[in-house]
Amino acid sequence: MGRDRALTASPLTETSEVQAALDLTTEARRALALEGAPPLDGVHDVRPALDRAGAEGTALDGTDLLLFVPLLDCASRLVAYAGAVKPVAPALAATAESLPRLRELRDRLRQALDDDGALTDKASARLAQVRRDIRERRRRLVADLERLVQSEGERVFADRFVTVRHGRYVVPLRAEARGRLRGIVHDRSQSGQTLFVEPETVVEANNDLVGLLRDEEHEILAVLTELTDGVRAHARAIADVVETIGDIDWVFARAQLAERMAATVPVLDRDGRVEIKAARHPLLLAQQWRDPARAVVPVDLLLSPELPLLLITGPNAGGKTIALKTLALLSLMTQAGCHVPAADHSRLPIFGRLFAIIGDDQSVAENLSTFSAFVKQVRQVLDSVDDHSLVLLDELGAGTDPDEGAALAQAILEALADRGALVVATTHLEPLRSFASTHARARNASVEFDAATLAPT
Repeated sequence: MGRDRALTASPLTETSEVQAALDLTTEARRALALEGAPPLDGVHDVRPALDRAGAEGTALDGTDLLLFVPLLDCASRLVAYAGAVKPVAPALAATAESLPRLRELRDRLRQALDDDGALTDKASARLAQVRRDIRERRRRLVADLERLVQSEGERVFADRFVTVRHGRYVVPLRAEARGRLRGIVHDRSQSGQTLFVEPETVVEANNDLVGLLRDEEHEILAVLTELTDGVRAHARAIADVVETIGDIDWVFARAQLAERMAATVPVLDRDGRVEIKAARHPLLLAQQWRDPARAVVPVDLLLSPELPLLLITGPNAGGKTIALKTLALLSLMTQAGCHVPAADHSRLPIFGRLFAIIGDDQSVAENLSTFSAFVKQVRQVLDSVDDHSLVLLDELGAGTDPDEGAALAQAILEALADRGALVVATTHLEPLRSFASTHARARNASVEFDAATLAPT
């Protein structure tokens, strides 16, 4: 459930909502330090079963009903956990304490179902009685047949066991002794030498047993229907439990990731400034966890409404594109409530839109040249960009004549700045470096590549 929340999370665009999400992550980190992870183990996604229970008269099977027990147990455990972490995580504690308890439903399900989802004798008094009658009837029936087999011995019977064919208790009669025993033949061995016969003396007892087994089936259906009715009656509350547990799981996933990355809480800048220092690409950090020898080179990035254009230059493999992606990911992480792998007091604004033109995957798909695809994408960006936008452009001006590419790139940058967007672009073109050095609203940044280590620096 928390996984679904993470996979479907969209960036928040209201400052108050982003701050609240960041604060929840901070609380979860404090709770982790104080009490460890919340008790979410053993919980299954009951939403499909809950949907099936929606129709009146539906009876879920026992394995589906059993899924609700650990879910409702988890709700109770979370309430206890909330009490322990409330001093350091009051908002999270309040969320957990709001969980519906549904103790009666949980206890009823636990009483009625065993660990495999089968109904226990405690599920209903009627079911317990029917099962006692079945056991007694079966015991007497088997005893009668065993006495018969013992009395006649190997002259009549192929073996001394009693077995079942087609739901009826039978004995293994030698085919040549068919005339020695009156009864109904239900089956025969592959060789034809053994007949499985229901003696006429036990037909009534077998009928009684079949009737009792049918009564058991009816009572099982009645109990499953009753239990499903209980789930249906609390469907809204159960859905709330599922949603709340998913939310809590998502918050603590953010907190655990933040701890693993040694992340910090970004400051939300209301003036539209980007000021991130020692920022590290999250996926490169994850690679470093698996291979500690792999260094992650941090980057510093500064943007503001006064200086909205940042051009990054440097050699191939120097980390220019990584710098773009790092800014994009940290911005999106912030607006999803995640702490970011950057130095303390790093600042990010809330972006309403983020545009990235990186690589030429789309141009390949559409059979366009790299430059033609780039122009098409830039046109779409210019049609949509506003003063709450972040625009990331990789290898600006590439794919055409350098002079023409530089002139077009300069025009694009100025148009984006005029629309109020913050823009980070990478380039190899010397005219663009000169443009950024002289333009009042632009600045240059650079990356370097260590030829000895084959790594960015």
